[in-house]
Amino acid sequence: MINGTLIRGARGLLGWSANELAKRAQVGTATVQRIEHAKDLPHGQCRTIERIEHALVDGGVHFTEGADGEIGVQINPQLADLETHKNMR
Repeated sequence: MINGTLIRGARGLLGWSANELAKRAQVGTATVQRIEHAKDLPHGQCRTIERIEHALVDGGVHFTEGADGEIGVQINPQLADLETHKNMR
């Protein structure tokens, strides 16, 4: 499962603010910030995490898992918002 660090990293790759992610995931900005800064993911928040993960994937990132169990995040240029990439170049 993804964690706050990966969420923050994915949001950074997309060039999104916490507010932008919150809007796209239909959750509160404070919720995004709380999850991003939590040492462990809060229990009972699976639906919220899923909404955030889906918003990030829809925005153009891909969460990866290596053979060693390491989880990472990559940008998928074919899916990423073109405006995001224009601003990052």
